[in-house]
Amino acid sequence: MIKHLITTATLALTGSAVVADVAVLITDGSTSRQAARAESALVAQGFELYEATRKGPDDIAALLAEAFTAAEPGEAVVVYLGGTTVQIGARTYHASSRTRGITAFNAGARATDIGVILDAMAAYPGRALLLIGEQRAPITLGDVDRPLGQLVAELPAGVTLVSGSAPALLGNLERLLRTPGASVQESFSGQLISGYAPDGVAFLPEAPDTFGTLSADAEEELYWQLAQDMGTSDALRAYLRRYPAGLFAADAERTLDAYRADPALQAEALERNLGLDRAARRAVQADLTVLGFDTRGVDGILGRGSRAALSAWQGSRGFVETGYLTANQLAALSGEAETRRAEERRADSAYWARTGINGSERGLRAYLDRYPDGIHAANARRSLAEFEDARAQSRAAADRRRWEDALDTGSVAGFESYLREFPDGLYAEDAREEIERRSQPSVSDAQIARDRSEEGDVLGNPILKLLAEQRMTQLGYGPGRVDGRFDDATRAAIRAFQTASGLPATGYVSRATGARLLSSQ
Repeated sequence: MIKHLITTATLALTGSAVVADVAVLITDGSTSRQAARAESALVAQGFELYEATRKGPDDIAALLAEAFTAAEPGEAVVVYLGGTTVQIGARTYHASSRTRGITAFNAGARATDIGVILDAMAAYPGRALLLIGEQRAPITLGDVDRPLGQLVAELPAGVTLVSGSAPALLGNLERLLRTPGASVQESFSGQLISGYAPDGVAFLPEAPDTFGTLSADAEEELYWQLAQDMGTSDALRAYLRRYPAGLFAADAERTLDAYRADPALQAEALERNLGLDRAARRAVQADLTVLGFDTRGVDGILGRGSRAALSAWQGSRGFVETGYLTANQLAALSGEAETRRAEERRADSAYWARTGINGSERGLRAYLDRYPDGIHAANARRSLAEFEDARAQSRAAADRRRWEDALDTGSVAGFESYLREFPDGLYAEDAREEIERRSQPSVSDAQIARDRSEEGDVLGNPILKLLAEQRMTQLGYGPGRVDGRFDDATRAAIRAFQTASGLPATGYVSRATGARLLSSQ
């Protein structure tokens, strides 16, 4: 019962009353069975039905004029257009019969302007339903942003537009009519719904009851609650017409005064009634961003940056710049952003076809330069990684071959040539060691024997050996443990010292080596 009372109150606030309703069905004959079932449901609900099949624009214009002449304020008006839509710039036309030969210059005479139909439906806010059944792909002529896009952007307040597959649309219309208390949102799920379509609010009342089951105060409170929920000036004025001296009349007048002083307040209330959750707000920010309006982040918080971006978008599209969204604007923004994304995806794929799809390294890099986060970016990076791997393998193989050549020559010049080509190569350190080793003066066996013999005299006791190791450590030659025992590390350090001092590098402390070592500063 409460749901029914709310439905009845909503109809009253939108200026509706329970009277005879009007429906116009214009079909192309391809959905005759579904159309017949929808017609039956309309008649069962008491609609005055106007129907035409495969008619030209003159006949359709006459039929529409007759239907809207019969429609009274407060009635429900349903218009179904089945056939083909023709989009020419910002204008959208409907043709239920032959479309061949339609051009931008004769569309007004060969098809029906849907914008004119919407203008007529604006007189029935809250109960005006336009259905566009797409039996074939729309025809677009000239510079077209997107089919139906301008209709969505400029829908009159209180008018609902639903588009989709013709058979499904007619089937859902029948479901709407045969389900007591059903809303447009419930009945047409799966189709594109734009404009006035509050969830949970029935398009047709369940029964012609009134508020007689409520007390007068409860009835007024319900009216006031709904007027606040709707958040529009029309809803507040409807409350005042019914209750000019009511309990909430002063509040209604104050709210209306505030709306007149600051239109953004009403806009804020309308957006609040959309019930946008965090995900929906992030979607709004993402849509604005893709259209080139900087929201200063996509975080689901509609702060100052997002409101400024919304105002800029509204102004550029001819809306009042409030910084708050209406249902129509939300649908227009979403549709426009999706169109832009589709355009970007097409441009992305087209550039991929010109560059990256051929698999060349140059083409892949060109694609990533333009679309670093593009549709095919991951594929491009994988392909480039394969090029890099192949290049690394090739360079490693060349490095190895060049090192083997240096080993074959066994000369300092050969190792130096390797280092010029591969200064950071796999064998660079080995090459430097070979150069250092081979650059040392050659030492005869006799010299080695002499130095070995002299070392016994120079370092005749362990203390002198410790002293020699300490000196080499101090000088940075790294003789290993300072323990008085000369191992391979110690001999290598002695040779290094001797080479630096211009002495025969025998690895033994001769008299000359000892004198130089102990006197070095």
